[in-house]
Amino acid sequence: MGARRAAALATLLGVWVPVAAQELPIELVQDPEPTGEAPALPIDDIGGVALPGLPPGVTDPTGIGGGGPAPGGVDASLYTDTRIAITVQEGTTEVINISRGYLNRIVTPFENPKLVTVNSLQFQKEGSSIFLSASGEAPVGVHIMSNDPLDTRSISLALVPRPIPPRTIELRWPDQQLDPVVARITAQRAARWEESQPYVDGVIELFGALARGEVPPGYALVAANDGLSCDIPGLAMRVGQQLLGSHFTVYVFLAFNPGPEGVEILQHAGCLSSRVLAVAPWPRAYLGPGESTELFVAVTNAAELEPIDNPRPSLLSVVAE
Repeated sequence: MGARRAAALATLLGVWVPVAAQELPIELVQDPEPTGEAPALPIDDIGGVALPGLPPGVTDPTGIGGGGPAPGGVDASLYTDTRIAITVQEGTTEVINISRGYLNRIVTPFENPKLVTVNSLQFQKEGSSIFLSASGEAPVGVHIMSNDPLDTRSISLALVPRPIPPRTIELRWPDQQLDPVVARITAQRAARWEESQPYVDGVIELFGALARGEVPPGYALVAANDGLSCDIPGLAMRVGQQLLGSHFTVYVFLAFNPGPEGVEILQHAGCLSSRVLAVAPWPRAYLGPGESTELFVAVTNAAELEPIDNPRPSLLSVVAE
């Protein structure tokens, strides 16, 4: 082997070779037989010498760049599922992966929640959310409940810290969970939300929440009944949802135009009832042939309308006389 090649090889291997040893023969050890393990990066050929590439864990610390498993056997989907929703029930414990050493957010179904644990955990409550962080690797057991003494429900969680990005976890109760205690609590919460703003603003915000796909605070989404009917000539109408609040109930209709002509939804939209407070189509008020829209109809929950202290005589009664 020439002196230049030996010196180059010595430089690559980090070995100092004296001049007297430059003419000594150098044998390269061949790569071992394949073991069935995942191969390293492609072997580089530098100056005629084959050197192994870096292991995947060095070039891709997460281990998910090439689709392989993440460190410690972590499912690669945990790196992308940073916001999840979980339906919880009393009497069961949900096992949830959280980010270790970073701030995680848990969105609770309680208006004023509290967290109870005997494990080492840093947490802070903000509104209906709890922000928490765990620095250790051991699972953490917590109970989340309401500060309202009338609400005795509790959510049991086993939080498993993992080397993953921060997560937002939304906890939800199952649909139709309306026992008498829960119904009273949700009605009180709905009343506080409805009475926190002027009447007109409240109805507008109520419809706005429904248009955004939200259930207003304290409202219960239940199977719709036939307590209200709306009829618009040229449209096929059916009620699909009913949301129960404290002072208001909202019926959500599906309106479909099966005919060849366009139809515009105006004013009361054919909902002829003295209990109707407001009507709003979403996302469109004009339906062309084959188009459909939702129709929000808010009604009062009062059995009878409150009497008027100073009633105005109707001009129609004067004409009739």
